[in-house]
Amino acid sequence: MPNVRHITCVLPLLLFAATAFAADPYVGYIYPAGLQAGSTNRLVIGGQGFWGSLGAGVTGGGVHVIGVERMAGSGPPTSSQQDWLKKWLNGIIERNDRTRPALPTNSAARVGEWTLNAWWKTLDQLDRRALEAVERDIFVRKNALQMTPSLRQILFVDVVVDADATPGRRDLCVWTQGAISPPRPFLVTSEAHIEEPYYSPPHRKAAPVPLVKAFPVVLDGRILPGETDRFDLQLKKGMEFSCDVTARELQPYVGDAVPGFFNAVVRLIGPNGKEIAFADDRNRFLPDPFLSVSIPADGTYRLEIHDNLFRGREDFVYSMKVAMSSAPESKKAPSSADNKAKSPILKCGDTVKGTIAQGTKDSYKVHLEGQGAYIFDLRARRDGSSLDGVLTLRDAAGKVVWRRDDVTNELFVGSIAQAECDAIGRVALASGEKRDFTITVEDITGHGGSNYGYSLSLRREKPGVAVYAGRSAFISRLGTRQPMMLHVERMGGFTGPVTLLETEEYRFENGYIPAGTNEFKTILIGKTRSETPLRPIRLRAFAEPDGKPLIVDVVPTDEYMQAFAWRHLLPARTFLAKNLPPWAPRLQNLKSTDTLLLAGTAATPALVRDVRLYLDLRRPYRAPDVSSTNSLPHLPVPPKTRLMLLTPMPYDQYGDQKTENLRLNGELAAQAAEIRLTASMKGISLVDIHDPLTYTLRERVEMRLCGEDRKTPSEILELLAAARVFEALGEGSEVASVEIDAVSHKSDASRARIRDVDISKNGGSFVYVARSLPLPVTDVYRKVDKMFPLTKKFNNEIFTVRRLAPGKYKLVFDGVEVGKYLASELAKGVNVALLDTPGQRQAQDAVASIKGDGYVPQRPKPVRVEIKPAE
Repeated sequence: MPNVRHITCVLPLLLFAATAFAADPYVGYIYPAGLQAGSTNRLVIGGQGFWGSLGAGVTGGGVHVIGVERMAGSGPPTSSQQDWLKKWLNGIIERNDRTRPALPTNSAARVGEWTLNAWWKTLDQLDRRALEAVERDIFVRKNALQMTPSLRQILFVDVVVDADATPGRRDLCVWTQGAISPPRPFLVTSEAHIEEPYYSPPHRKAAPVPLVKAFPVVLDGRILPGETDRFDLQLKKGMEFSCDVTARELQPYVGDAVPGFFNAVVRLIGPNGKEIAFADDRNRFLPDPFLSVSIPADGTYRLEIHDNLFRGREDFVYSMKVAMSSAPESKKAPSSADNKAKSPILKCGDTVKGTIAQGTKDSYKVHLEGQGAYIFDLRARRDGSSLDGVLTLRDAAGKVVWRRDDVTNELFVGSIAQAECDAIGRVALASGEKRDFTITVEDITGHGGSNYGYSLSLRREKPGVAVYAGRSAFISRLGTRQPMMLHVERMGGFTGPVTLLETEEYRFENGYIPAGTNEFKTILIGKTRSETPLRPIRLRAFAEPDGKPLIVDVVPTDEYMQAFAWRHLLPARTFLAKNLPPWAPRLQNLKSTDTLLLAGTAATPALVRDVRLYLDLRRPYRAPDVSSTNSLPHLPVPPKTRLMLLTPMPYDQYGDQKTENLRLNGELAAQAAEIRLTASMKGISLVDIHDPLTYTLRERVEMRLCGEDRKTPSEILELLAAARVFEALGEGSEVASVEIDAVSHKSDASRARIRDVDISKNGGSFVYVARSLPLPVTDVYRKVDKMFPLTKKFNNEIFTVRRLAPGKYKLVFDGVEVGKYLASELAKGVNVALLDTPGQRQAQDAVASIKGDGYVPQRPKPVRVEIKPAE
């Protein structure tokens, strides 16, 4: 293998490898929930659908994702394996000794039966965050009631935040090469962050409670079952202390928990051990607590946070801003500018604002005239107010016309459903009618106060439409198809059709929503050819209410379930799109007159030899030529040359060889990314060798697949790389197949010919001539077949003989027995590619011949096959 420091680079790229899974990725939580501007950290992301090549991004600028790594998964360790892992982890965490312990040699350890997990073999190369995840995986007993598939996979995302990044909420998405997750809130702050201590397993002394001396500060953590998190704070007498918790805001709905959200509570305990302040819900509708108290004496205080029912799970993530000030801090209530003193009259088109004091109500005079309907719209809870508002409309004589409490949105649109149901009322007048009314605003329970603000508007009802999309993030790539459910809200009697407008980046497979339709499925199809960062986009719809053209923005939402039952459309701040370059095409239908040109440093002589041998065995005398180059050739390539780019062979930085570990695989990964971009942008076929073989190196550390020098690929690694080339060539699994019915005497063959068939219920014979030869089954082949489905994908030569009399039969090729099988086994089919047949021996001879001089492909020879009763 050429020196890994001097591998040819081509152009800059994005991860390649289409996911074979239908489900979109989903981010269940991000921990920590945010970072300080000017800092770098590794985020833990729990979710599902994290398959294939992955990417991640954060909106808003100034936040850069520099690495994404999926945690290796497996079953639980055996008892002896857990003891060995415990010893190694203790050495790393307690003494900073990363030396791998010797494997146990006693027979009871049964080392050969240990669970395979790539990370458990490379603990010395994991950072502290990853080690914590490993310890949780190994030492925390799994509780089926607490586990959920939507949180089972774990990603580690390395993030850098610029020093001048604007503080505030951002959105984070994870994408595969064909799908993207709904956005999850990510917070950038100007304050420093302190995290809860790392998890300590039961056999290790728990970490001390963090001591916080400087304010303001953001405290990050997550609550696991029955857990209470604690932070010690040095506070001074006379100062106003505040603790502002963000928890439910990070994830408004939890689908499989009751209640369907993390309901945090906080308390402050004084130096004497007594509670001096407690906070639960911020108000009746916003469950994230806000605690504010004047500090009575200097000393060390303890801040505690837990779920109010002492539940917990990995996605019960919180972020607490803790501050000390000379004046109280509080959440700003909605504006309480009071228009009543200026004008107690509410006119059509106006909006008035006010605040309800306890036990009081506000009233406005209203004069309406002219045919049509009028809408009274009270906004309170939608804007964060505590007001549980009620509207009462009375006529000029004081008689109640109607009384309106909560108006539930039929689509359940909102981040907190019970906090977003304000009163709305309607009045219809006939032509020429004039009427006077009084509209009254009050709290249904008689409560009031400074945070009981509202705004009340009056408008004419007009025909119109609102369109909500059931997803808010998309992959934009040429030809990518993404299903989307649309929900249509019709207003003012409008029932007509709605048309979705195409953009430069998308078209719709069917963008016409028929008249009267309120739910509609469509498919977005990407149109872009270049890569861009995660960014906002705009989707719009067109309608003609009352014959007048109207263009409205489609509202981005994502569908979530709350507490096993209620489905809600959670509004997103904007539509997000991640542009990816087009897929690199697969190279198929090679002709005998073609030359397959493998380009890249992975195109070693051994790899070229394996690919040439495979093509010769599959197409004797009809195979294309195979050549190689270490760099990208000048384009276009000569006629009849079929170009295929290869990403580099990986470097082994995971084993414990004596050779210096230069840790160059990151450099190779970057070069692989550049090659993938070139393939996508130029429409060249691609074989991604680096990423899948890197995983193999980590999974099979003990095999030293790159040798003692860490860079020379073994025959096993070369064959694994060749198998990836076979896949990219679109090669199938069939060598040949034969089917014979012993009763009807019907026979059939694929990629083969059979003649002189003489088969009865007790056996018989036939002459078999295959068009192809099987892959040679060597020791290297057998080892590769345990790591990659080589036989299943490329080496099936199936003999099927049905309706033989019950019993065992010998399978004989040219007078030599190759195996014994029950009649039932022959009826299901036997793969003779793996047996010592004349065809297999020809393949073995071809291996020896191609390594020497004078290699000439050989056609399969006729073989007499006998099926005889076994004695």
